[in-house]
Amino acid sequence: MKKLCALLIVIHLIHWCVASTAPLLRGNHHDQHESIINYNVTLVVPLHEKSGTMHLNMYVGQPSVKKTLIVDTGSRLAAWKCDHATNNKETNSHQLENTFSSTTLQTIQCDSCQYPGAVCSNNDACQLTQKYTEGSSWTATEVTDLVSLELLQDDIIRTMIDQDALDTSGIIFRFGCQTQLTGLFQRQYADGILGLEQSPHSLVRQLHRQQLLPSNSFSLCLGGSSDDSENSGSGLLGLGGSLQSRHLHTMKYTPLVRRDKAETGLYVVQVVQVWIGGTCVACHDDRWVRAFATGPGTVLDSGTTDTYLPMQLSEEFARVWEKESGFSYYKRTKRYSYDEFLRLPDIRFVFKGNVTLQALPLAYMEGALSTRWTGRRELSNRIHVNEPKGAVLGMNVQRNHDIHYEADRIGFAKADCRPKQQGDAVAA
Repeated sequence: MKKLCALLIVIHLIHWCVASTAPLLRGNHHDQHESIINYNVTLVVPLHEKSGTMHLNMYVGQPSVKKTLIVDTGSRLAAWKCDHATNNKETNSHQLENTFSSTTLQTIQCDSCQYPGAVCSNNDACQLTQKYTEGSSWTATEVTDLVSLELLQDDIIRTMIDQDALDTSGIIFRFGCQTQLTGLFQRQYADGILGLEQSPHSLVRQLHRQQLLPSNSFSLCLGGSSDDSENSGSGLLGLGGSLQSRHLHTMKYTPLVRRDKAETGLYVVQVVQVWIGGTCVACHDDRWVRAFATGPGTVLDSGTTDTYLPMQLSEEFARVWEKESGFSYYKRTKRYSYDEFLRLPDIRFVFKGNVTLQALPLAYMEGALSTRWTGRRELSNRIHVNEPKGAVLGMNVQRNHDIHYEADRIGFAKADCRPKQQGDAVAA
């Protein structure tokens, strides 16, 4: 299902994070389309999957409180529940009690609001509201506070609160402290969301601006599906560069597509071909290729569970799917034997610069396992061909790749994205 969250952030990363990493690497400058790694990652953050989204853990305030946040490249905002919730039956919403006792939290007054859409509340605070088409919503107050990350170092998950001595100086970040939740937000696993769209207020931009990262970039390496016991629905977030030590192939880059100013934060790529198995479904008709560029274009969105392709391709996609697999595309949920599952085709997206993103059936068929099963198992195809304009390449087709997000280009490399492996610290 499509993501429901798009929230607000500003954060503090304690200097210990950087002091404890290996030296930063910087490469030479090359043309943006060459297959060159300019930077190695500086900080490695372990991710875990729940309910179709990837999450990281942060520790907020003093004393610190653990928050679990959705990692979302399709949102420029960040917000989370600062307090404990109580149910309001009259409004069918969660009211959040003012029990967050951080000594470092500061509420932003109305003359200092920085986020679009913020309005002045009766108590001279900047108030934000996000509403969604299916009826869910949240309201938040713009605040600042200290935040530290849960990091992966030398195959061990560490947090700042484990250290005997903390340097509490750092970078102040803003975020939305949620005060009211309705609809699906009342039941979601996560406490909130960390938006990673390009924005002056993003975590990555602020860390780079304060010279805590060598580049204004990050990488996402998403492991196997949550149903895959071998990969356990996990992954890695790399801050400051790509996860080069995890690459199984050379990373190749495609330029970002720049659209109107309202959409400059989205990570939009140019699709030139789409293959189902050995058949190209968007090669012989320019209309189908152009369909990927309509509306917002083709967006890489880690906060969306499934993938949504242009509806103009629906008939041709279904025809080629049946030809390559022997099964009807329109029967989205079906019981498969393991041998039938092996007949399902890979789906390959080719971007400008001959850069390929390959989605295996294990990634896009919900319920699939990497190991042989007996009997028949119910699987659901999570590739939808019904997007009115453009396309959304969701989390499922991004699996088992390290995707390096930079200001003007995106790199792709097949990778081992399992968190616990020797060599997770920065390569020296």
